[in-house]
Formats: sequence, C-alpha cells, structure tokens
Amino acid sequence: MSFYKHSPELIKIITDMIRRDRLSIVSGSYLKLFETAIADFWGNRYGMAFANGTGAIHSALFALDVHLGDEVIVPTYGFHAMVIPILLLGATPVFCDISFSTLCLEVEHVEKVKTSKTKGILLLHPWGNVADMNNLRAYADKNNLFILSDASHAHGACFGGQPIGKYSEITCVSYGKDKLISGGELGGATTDSDQLWDRMALFSQVNRIPADLQTSTYKYMSNSIGPKYRPHALSLPIALDQLNSYSERILKLNININKFCSYLKSTRIFEIQKVYPDVSRVYWKIVVFINHKNPLKVNKFILETAKSMSLVIEQDHYSPLLHQDPIYKEYYNISSCNNSLPNAESLKNKIVQIHAPILDDENFVYKYCELFKTVENKL
Repeated sequence: MSFYKHSPELIKIITDMIRRDRLSIVSGSYLKLFETAIADFWGNRYGMAFANGTGAIHSALFALDVHLGDEVIVPTYGFHAMVIPILLLGATPVFCDISFSTLCLEVEHVEKVKTSKTKGILLLHPWGNVADMNNLRAYADKNNLFILSDASHAHGACFGGQPIGKYSEITCVSYGKDKLISGGELGGATTDSDQLWDRMALFSQVNRIPADLQTSTYKYMSNSIGPKYRPHALSLPIALDQLNSYSERILKLNININKFCSYLKSTRIFEIQKVYPDVSRVYWKIVVFINHKNPLKVNKFILETAKSMSLVIEQDHYSPLLHQDPIYKEYYNISSCNNSLPNAESLKNKIVQIHAPILDDENFVYKYCELFKTVENKL
C-alpha cells in the first residue's frame, strides 16, 4: 500500500541497529527521540513509549490512581484493550451509549451511568472522528473526573484548532499494525503532567526507575512495580520515520478521501459519519452508514459486490458491542452488560467500513465510488 512509505535512511538505520545488536533500548537514543516527537505531535509536554497501546492504557489508568472499587466509564462502541486494563487494576468498566451519527461518547451518555464510584472517562475518537471535547472537558472538571483518551484512530486530529492531547489528562495511542502512523507493534502516551509521567514510568518502564523520572517523588524506588511494557527498539525508528513524513502523506490521503465522501453525499441511501463543530478529523477507517428500510439486505449486497470487484469492505469492526460481548457478559459478569444502550445497538447491519489508507491510490477512489453507485442503482 503506497500510503506507508519508508525512507532509504530508515533501512540504513535498521540495518545498523541489527548489525550492532542494538535491539533493546532502555533510555535515550531513539526512545528519547520518539517520546519527544509524540509529545509535540499531540500537543503535550511529555511522551512515553510502550510495547503497544494496551500497555499505554494500563499504565495511564494506574497513573490516574484507578484501583479496586473504582468505576471507569467506557463507550460500548470500542475496543477490547480499553476494558481489560481496567479489570486488571481491580476496577469496574461501566459501558455507556454513543451518538448514532458520530459514534462518539457524549456527556448525556456519561450522565446516565455515572455513580458515586465513577473515577473517570476512557473515551475513544472512533475512526479518527474527535469527540466533543469542550463539553466533555467541562463536565469532567465539574464532576472531578479524569479524561483518558484512546486516540489510536485519530493521529493528528484536532479540536478547536489544537491537538487533541490538550483536552485529556493522558492521551494513549496505538502505533500498531495498519494504524495511520505505525511502528509495527508500538504504543505511546502523552501528558502535560510530570507526576503522571512518573507514575506511568513507575508502573511499567523497567530499568528507567529512578534515573529517568521527572520529579523526586519516586526517586527512592529501584525499579518499576508493574509489568514490563518497554517497546521493541526497531519499532521506534520505524514510527519516527512515518511520523516525519506524516503531514505530507495525510494531506494527499485526505484530498482523495474528500473526493470519495463528496460522492457519498450525493447518494440516496449512503451517509458518512457526522463531525462536531471545531473538529479537524482524520480517517483511519471510513464509515459508511446504510440509510435503507432493509439495511441487512444492502449490507450483504455491498459485500457481495465488493468481492466481485476485488475490493475490500469490512462490516462494522466493533461487533459485538462491548456490553454484548460474551467475554464481559459471561466471563467477567460486568453488571453494565445488562444495560440497554439503544443508539449503539441500533447500528447493527447499518455500517460498513473502508480502511482509509487504501484511498491513497486515486484509482481506488473511483473504484469504491463505482461500488456504491452499482449497489444503489440495483436497489
């Protein structure tokens, strides 16, 4: 896929690291370069690298003092890795509904499930669409709640003209497989708080304690107290290389995506994800809503037609919803699995998705337009 480019310099760097057996970085070097780069990218003072996004979320929740007896609100339209770290810390995930048109968690959904045990909100910016951060930030501050953002879909997205890292205590990101910026298997977290950085390090940054700590709070500790989430050394220069070329690559991709979205707006039965005012979104996946009396029929027809045209179309990636997933309903027996979350539940069969970087090739813009035109004409 042409969107994921690697510079000739990167190949030299990787080759040199292998030849010199520099396959683990504890401090400094590309680890420092990457952490500085992501802090700047997300609009924060501090960055930290992890083996994956799950490790970033786990460490961030610890840093935010989530523990036994606490509740953390999570949108049911989300990913497994948002839930498991909460459970690992002895806390309880509380699933909430989302907006049907944006797929984002909103204040009204949080308010319906908040209790005296609620410690914070772990929100998602689904497929690159940014949540309504002004309202959520004001609500969180009023109710003494933290906001932890999972921005794994939203590399480079902004709200109110600012990087979205500005609106959360900690922003966690996957730079893993097929993400807009990818190191293969890599995660990161950014924050403006030196104390929160230190607590994340204390939890999971093996061999960086106490030397790399920002404050003196934990200088007496001899090492980390939790699991090792150190990133693999080779993932760091790979992600840095992609980060360095990202502005240019995403600009070209967005031009093509806008062409495709403009076509969808001209159709009778297909719609795209709505965006809040002041949001400058990116697209990791393009969500196509099916507005038809028989969405299941249309859904199947899209998949069949795509296959006949050798195009890749994905049914709703987050199915089953978290509160309907037997993992949480039966194995973990989470009480909020019994809640009715009507907006999210009404999405069934009404969504298909395209992996946005495919449209970096302009030929595929026209092919996907032709796909939806063919489907609409035959209905």
